Amino acid sequence: MKEKKLEIYLFFILLAIALYLTFAILSPYLQVLSLALVLAVVFEPVYKRLSNLMGKWNSVAAMFTVLLVIIIILVPLIFYGIALSGEIRSLYGAFFLASSNSTDWISTLTINANNFVQLHSPFGGQTPTFDVAQTQDYIFSIFAWVRGHFGDIFSGFTKFFLDLFLLLVSFYFLLRDGKVLRKFVTTISPFNDERDEEILERLKKAIMSVVKGSLLISLVQGILTGLGFFIFGIPSALLWGGIATIASLVPSIGTSLVIVPGIVYLFITGQTASWIGLLVWSIMSVTFIDNILASYLVGKGARVHPLLVLLSALGGIGFFGPLGFIFGPVIVSFLFALFDIYKTILIKEAVSK
Repeated sequence: MKEKKLEIYLFFILLAIALYLTFAILSPYLQVLSLALVLAVVFEPVYKRLSNLMGKWNSVAAMFTVLLVIIIILVPLIFYGIALSGEIRSLYGAFFLASSNSTDWISTLTINANNFVQLHSPFGGQTPTFDVAQTQDYIFSIFAWVRGHFGDIFSGFTKFFLDLFLLLVSFYFLLRDGKVLRKFVTTISPFNDERDEEILERLKKAIMSVVKGSLLISLVQGILTGLGFFIFGIPSALLWGGIATIASLVPSIGTSLVIVPGIVYLFITGQTASWIGLLVWSIMSVTFIDNILASYLVGKGARVHPLLVLLSALGGIGFFGPLGFIFGPVIVSFLFALFDIYKTILIKEAVSK
């Protein structure tokens, strides 16, 4: 009896040591593996369709799915990161080195704002005026924050590119051998198989709900905002589009945090056709996203309040880095899915009693 207890204790000690060492070995790649898992869940329907068309050629179907992700996600993301880095560097040079162009630009904006206030103020000539130096300091402080926070977010993609090969390989094997991995998880899990399947299904729904229902819509809003800024002549459209992607997660307000200042800027600088065009563009974009895209993408699954999505995305960025924009909402959504499972367990126990 004592020998069996000793064997059990020794087994769990060795298991704990092995788990710790395995975690230490794999910890540098956990974010990449987690992202590969998210991609595998999101693109599993595509893989299944290709697999059905190709019969037993599961490896080829998985390879085609990986190539599809490279074409529609990774390649545009690489070009966007390169272009955005250039914009951030140019903004740094323009605003923080106080070049003559930035001073002239700020002076022009301040003069136009003063003229607008003088013409439209109900107080006549007794109106406050904007000071060029104060305006310059204010704009410098804004871009100091953007460079210190938003720039750091995208600088983390350097490591993402270094791990790109591992991401694609992991994504490929998760697609091809997903059933084997799922069976392994249900085998070693202490829960019964029915509960394991329910938890895995809730995790899948949580990922799909967050990625399709919140993050993909936010990405489309950011793209449309950046495109509108580019069309109607607002500088650094790529940067503002990226900021609009995050701002779109703010409940009720969303991209208006970025679009309204853009319209005001065009209005103050006297670009009448441009500010009207941007206003119409933003209204059409919101109508398209709310009435068509959202109804198509948002399905049933683990629903999370928009405020929690925003907080979890920002907190995820602070905790995980740039990939936290995805991981934060997914983790919070999965937590609520587990709460739902917990409630069903309590209900079943109450009925059984």
